[in-house]
Amino acid sequence: MSFGYNADTANSKAVTDIDDVATDLLNRLGRERLGQAKTRPILFICHSLGGIVVKKACLRFRFTGEEY
Repeated sequence: MSFGYNADTANSKAVTDIDDVATDLLNRLGRERLGQAKTRPILFICHSLGGIVVKKACLRFRFTGEEY
C-alpha cells in the first residue's frame, strides 16, 4: 500500500495540516485492513515529513482509542 499527500507546504494555500493527514492515513488503513489483515504487523517506510505524519498517526491511534 502506498500513501501520498500534498507535501508542498512552503508556498501552499492548503488548509490541511499534519493532524488532518495523519487522520486520513488512519482512515485509509482502517478501510484496507479488514478481517485477518488487522492482526498482521505494519511496516512503515517514511522519509522526512512522512515520518512526522506516521508518528502523529501512531500517537493519535494510541491515545484516542478510536477504531480506524
